[in-house]
Amino acid sequence: MKASEKVRHDVLKAMDDAMKAYADRDMEKALSCYAKDNDFVSIGTGKDEIMRGPEEMKKALQEVYEQTEKFSFKSKVFEVSACGDVAWVSGAGIYDIVAEGEKIKMEGRFTVIFERRDGKWLMVHSHYSLPAEQDDGSVLPEE
Repeated sequence: MKASEKVRHDVLKAMDDAMKAYADRDMEKALSCYAKDNDFVSIGTGKDEIMRGPEEMKKALQEVYEQTEKFSFKSKVFEVSACGDVAWVSGAGIYDIVAEGEKIKMEGRFTVIFERRDGKWLMVHSHYSLPAEQDDGSVLPEE
C-alpha cells in the first residue's frame, strides 16, 4: 500500500520536524509530534528503552538531553506506506551523538507508525534497532 505523494511528503515532513526538535532540544515541540495516548510505544536500543505514553517519552528525552551535548538523526527512508489515516515509514538511520566530548555514531534501522488526527500526522509507535554482528547470509549473530 504505497503512500500517495502527498501523504509521503506530509509524513516525512512530520518525521523531519520531530528529528529537528530532538536536535534543537526543544522538548515541547518534540513531544507535540507524538500522540498523547498512553498506549503510544517507542522502543529504543537499550534493554530498558521501552517508553509507553507521553510521560515516559518525556522522561526518556530528558535523559538523552542530560547525557548528551549533541543528538541528531539522519535517515535513509526505504518505504512510506499508508492505509487511510495510518502511515508507516521504514528505513535506516544514523544517530550522531556527542557525549562527554566523545563523538558516537549509532547506525541502525527504524520503523515509525503515524496516525493522522485532525489533519496532523502524529507518531503512535516507533522502533529503532542496531543490527547484530553477524556474517552476511547468516541468520545467527556472531559469538
